[in-house]
Amino acid sequence: MERPPSSETFEHLDTILTPMISDLTQQKDKYPLTIIYTDTSVISYAYSLFEKRMGSLQYIGECIPENRLFAQFHLQYTDKMMKFIVSEICRESSKIRIVFATVALGMGLNSPHIRVVIHYKPPMDMDIKNFAHAII
Repeated sequence: MERPPSSETFEHLDTILTPMISDLTQQKDKYPLTIIYTDTSVISYAYSLFEKRMGSLQYIGECIPENRLFAQFHLQYTDKMMKFIVSEICRESSKIRIVFATVALGMGLNSPHIRVVIHYKPPMDMDIKNFAHAII
């Protein structure tokens, strides 16, 4: 697939994410655990798109953040939230099925339950530390 021009990033994302939203809505906790590495602008857009399109179907059980089927992970998150997400996706029965993440999650995260890794846009900073291992 050819890379779209920057002016078409969000339309391109809609094409990629819409089928994922549909599958996640139907499969819930059976959806393969997926990490999408990208930048913060894409994370914000994707998270918002999932939230809007899935509505109350974005949760397993009670409508609280800990029961959401998707999460975002970046350095601006609190240590508590980052630890929760890492511990959750390392569990075999994780409620979180899709994580939109910057490299702050760590490319070397050791979770045998992750089935799909997508890289959408390369990191802008090559001086990267593996934060996920520091917070486990």
